[in-house]
Amino acid sequence: MFRVYTEDTLRATAKRVALAHFGESSFTLTRAIGCWRNKFERSQCFEIDTQEAKLVYMFARALKVALKQSAVLVVELQSTSTLI
Repeated sequence: MFRVYTEDTLRATAKRVALAHFGESSFTLTRAIGCWRNKFERSQCFEIDTQEAKLVYMFARALKVALKQSAVLVVELQSTSTLI
């Protein structure tokens, strides 16, 4: 399980980048309030349930470029997911 956080800008562009990388699988996109360099901002979090770290990091780099961000945060979580 991975989470990718970025400033909530150009939402349609962010969705297109995500679909280009995860169109065959699934992800969750949520809005949040984040703090970056002591300044609060609207944020967005992509939660991706995959074991393919390389794909997530490729997505994060593409998202960083597409949204013109100075940084994108990637969090890798150890979890067990079950569809019921």
